[in-house]
Amino acid sequence: MTPIRGEQRNTIVNVVAMAVTIVGLFVFVYSGWSLVTGGFPLEYVLLSLVTLVIISRIDIGIHKTDNSLSLADTFVFIAVVLHGVPAAAVLAGTLACVLALQSKKSGKQFFFKPALMSLSIF
Repeated sequence: MTPIRGEQRNTIVNVVAMAVTIVGLFVFVYSGWSLVTGGFPLEYVLLSLVTLVIISRIDIGIHKTDNSLSLADTFVFIAVVLHGVPAAAVLAGTLACVLALQSKKSGKQFFFKPALMSLSIF
């Protein structure tokens, strides 16, 4: 069995990234539709606003490592527990979209990051 090299690997990576993007955006739209038809609780709106405006900018450093944890991820998991998976998938996708807009490399990853976050929560 020969290893995959060069241009063939890039083609496979692009196809997988496109598939993840399409499925993730479908999950985001489906979750948004189910959230709209079910109604917006005031608690969810407040949690989303606090997460997007304030918490998205806070990172927690892990002692003795170079890694950090975003506090917004914790709030997304709190949204899963309090409001269900569709609401958390919409919040995660919206949060990833906000973070992609803040990033300098937002060109190719603008649709991929929100789709990946929505898919990972769903």
